[in-house]
Amino acid sequence: QFVLKRLPQLLALDFSELTPEERAQMTTGQTRETRSLSFSSEVMIKGSFPPAAHVWPPYISIVLYFAVCPSEETVREVCGTLMFYHRFRSTAIKDPVTKKWCFMDILDKIDIDRDILSTIQLSSCSDILPTVDAINNSSSSEETDYGGKPLWRIYRLVNQQEGVEGQQSAVLARIHHSIGDGISLIGIMPKLFTHLPGREEG
Repeated sequence: QFVLKRLPQLLALDFSELTPEERAQMTTGQTRETRSLSFSSEVMIKGSFPPAAHVWPPYISIVLYFAVCPSEETVREVCGTLMFYHRFRSTAIKDPVTKKWCFMDILDKIDIDRDILSTIQLSSCSDILPTVDAINNSSSSEETDYGGKPLWRIYRLVNQQEGVEGQQSAVLARIHHSIGDGISLIGIMPKLFTHLPGREEG
């Protein structure tokens, strides 16, 4: 009932109109809930290889190309829409009682510009895929230890030549496999950028 009542503010990450009681609900058990993982999700979170193997965690990379890169405001709106769903506003923790991994809601602690959204300036469309490879090949400790952070990131890859024929910009979404499988995520991401309020499809 609380979520439905305040859905527009939550989707836009606008908490200015929330009452003190509603803010309290977002930082207590009503929102700071934990959810157990499926067997496969838990395996992907904790890893199925020994630490000595140095196998990077399973992140899915989705690259969307645009004639003009979506603005930071647009991408923040997409992030807000995704965080309506528990997995996208959670981090992975080990339950101190059950000793099993689970998702814990951290919505009130997420700063989109700090934790999720990054912008990288590129000089040409040909720089997009090498930049994606560089990001994918630079696995950080946060991606291994999770560190109380969301399990996904979005990068705006802004081509300074966008608008010139044959030149495009891109958006890279890196999402932990425990949040969803590649087929479903690839289907969701384009729709988020084409079905935003006030924007025509296509």
